[in-house]
Amino acid sequence: MYRCECNKPYVNAAPKDKLPGSVCRLDYCSDVNFCPANTTCKNLEDQAVCGCLPGYVDIRKSERRLEAGFDEDTYCLKA
Repeated sequence: MYRCECNKPYVNAAPKDKLPGSVCRLDYCSDVNFCPANTTCKNLEDQAVCGCLPGYVDIRKSERRLEAGFDEDTYCLKA
């Protein structure tokens, strides 16, 4: 019987009816620096998204973020 494994930083993405490890996807979230502080990381099909932890507010779309002294890597502030 054959056995397939995905090499890091790839993870298994094989459908349930296929051999595990026969389809691999990049695990963006395995890089601890992919998302900034106070966020969570969620892998999608071909990318990952960073979201705020509970109790934090997303300030990425705030027009005053840079004016207030927060850099572009600051995503979430304590609510």
